[in-house]
Amino acid sequence: MDITLEVIVDEINDGNCLVILGPHLLGEDGTNINIQLNAYLKARLGEQVDFYTDDGFLSFDPDDRDMYIGRTIKKFYEKLEPNDIYNQIAEIPFTTIINTAPDKMLQKVLDEKNMEYDYDYYKMYEAPKDPPAKHSKLIYNIFGDYEDTDSMVLTFKDLSKYLYRIMNSEPKIKSIIDDATAVLFFGFSYDKWHFQLLLSLLRLEKKVKNSWEIPQDSVKDFYMEEFKFKFFDNKSSKEIIKSLFDAAQEGLIKAPEKVISKIELYISYAWKGESEKMADLLEKAFEVNEINLIRDKNDLEYRERITEFMKRIGKAKGVVVIVSDKYLKSRYCMFELMEIYENENFEDRIFPIVLGDANIFEVEGILAYKGYWKAKMDDLNTKMVGADASKTLGPEYDLCEKIHGFIDKVGGVLKDMNALTPDIHRETNFEKMIKSIKEQY
Repeated sequence: MDITLEVIVDEINDGNCLVILGPHLLGEDGTNINIQLNAYLKARLGEQVDFYTDDGFLSFDPDDRDMYIGRTIKKFYEKLEPNDIYNQIAEIPFTTIINTAPDKMLQKVLDEKNMEYDYDYYKMYEAPKDPPAKHSKLIYNIFGDYEDTDSMVLTFKDLSKYLYRIMNSEPKIKSIIDDATAVLFFGFSYDKWHFQLLLSLLRLEKKVKNSWEIPQDSVKDFYMEEFKFKFFDNKSSKEIIKSLFDAAQEGLIKAPEKVISKIELYISYAWKGESEKMADLLEKAFEVNEINLIRDKNDLEYRERITEFMKRIGKAKGVVVIVSDKYLKSRYCMFELMEIYENENFEDRIFPIVLGDANIFEVEGILAYKGYWKAKMDDLNTKMVGADASKTLGPEYDLCEKIHGFIDKVGGVLKDMNALTPDIHRETNFEKMIKSIKEQY
């Protein structure tokens, strides 16, 4: 084995090697799979679709996207069968594989071999989320999934939207990319300007990059200068993959051990009464399902500032919120809820349980809570006589005023979410909630 392959093997063993797959690996004899897709679309849809060969993009009536284009593309990819390259890649213990085609070829191979992996894809129309982290291998389709037509980058307009989104709200996959110290590219057309732009957006300048099969000297010089690529002219992608596959079969490459930490969620609730009983039941159910519930009574350290703990709840990836009448009338609880709301992706991060006495499903109930906080403001206002009183009570007044303006906002969100009833949660031991949490995290 030459020194370059030895370096790559070491990086794979350390779990630091990122692999990026291009559309040429899927095609027959190394041709771009988009050429085959174009021929298939033309045969099925005729003049309804055009293909720009030089750039690899489609052109079609937007009204045809779901009914014709999406369905036809799905049938095309479903008919594809894995080739030897994908069977070999599956046996090499890469920890992260980014796929730039919308296919699921590698997943099909891994499923046939009963090999575990995580899978996710970039959704242009959703806020970025952390990719799953249950297994040691992650496959991430950075340009969408063929089963989700809206996620695919098919046209120039899609590309413009995609580049805008990835530059303004970068997907969480970038944190994984940042941790990689070596990057392997297989199956690309390196002369495509949008591929070069993608490299810039992924910020791979400081990585060790290895690639093969660039026939044009001018293109090769560009990548060496701009992205510090290294090229190995005497070996094709197919040969390199085969060499790594052989190394894995000989035991020279081993899957890195990955410690999967428990899922962690915070809980926001009012002490005592029905809320606390529900929190106790939830804690037991979560423990059985290996979900760590971070709770003030257990995790708030001696002398730790309560406000700081509430801010931690606000920034948490996931929070169970037990909403009750007492909760909606508590300064502490509403402060926590506002902290959660003011951080991004409120609806994605909360798992609500609405108790029977929380009157948020009718307009009259929301107005009653607004009236409660308005009365609190009026009471404080009458007490803020003199500089000392204003200084002492002013911050509390400001908080009540903020809650007063916040109640209808959060009430509108909560009443529109299917939170199930407390009885259903108890009777099923929180089955639906736990399933939703495990799917998300």
